[in-house]
Amino acid sequence: MQVLGQLFVVLVVLLVLVGLPVGIIFAITQGRLQSKHDSPARSAMGNALQELDRLIARPSVEHKVEAEEQIKAVDEEGSD
Repeated sequence: MQVLGQLFVVLVVLLVLVGLPVGIIFAITQGRLQSKHDSPARSAMGNALQELDRLIARPSVEHKVEAEEQIKAVDEEGSD
């Protein structure tokens, strides 16, 4: 009887290790195939994420000030 219990546990573990990733991949691929009909909420979320990415990618005010100071320092050294 213990052998059947151990066999059952091994089969469940194998099913989880193989079946779960296959199920996740299947769900992701099906979701991408149906994305042609986006809802307004999904479109708004995508637009918000793109805007956030654009804001993060641009340099901050501190970086601009530091760059200007370095340019002024180089110009002053070159004019001597």
